[in-house]
Amino acid sequence: MLSPNSGLYNQFLRYFCVGGISALVDWGLFYALHLMVGLHYIAAASGSFVVSVIVNFFLGREFVFKNQCKFNAKIEALSIVAMNTTGLLFDLLIMSLAIKLAHVHPVAAKIGATGLVFIWNFSIRRWWLYRQTF
Repeated sequence: MLSPNSGLYNQFLRYFCVGGISALVDWGLFYALHLMVGLHYIAAASGSFVVSVIVNFFLGREFVFKNQCKFNAKIEALSIVAMNTTGLLFDLLIMSLAIKLAHVHPVAAKIGATGLVFIWNFSIRRWWLYRQTF
């Protein structure tokens, strides 16, 4: 269990704040692209996700993981792209299943998928990229 005094707790709390900012960027842009511009939800979700990943990368690197990557900046950025591409695939799969099988509204599906992908992104960045144990 996470203790409020643990490094993991504090780091998770910071990542939650950074993730919240990134999620607002993702959801706002998804809403604009899908409902206002009329893009298909897959295209809108892909575009909004990419922008939110950029926001998350810079904020997460500075405020959560404090530039403690075990690799150089180029490898770090490529790793983030690979991890978040996997996250995008999870996001799109969860959204598609929710929309097609459960008839969930695309915006609600996007919000639910974001929550699940958030856990993936934090875990893989902490464990693999920044080599910090749980």
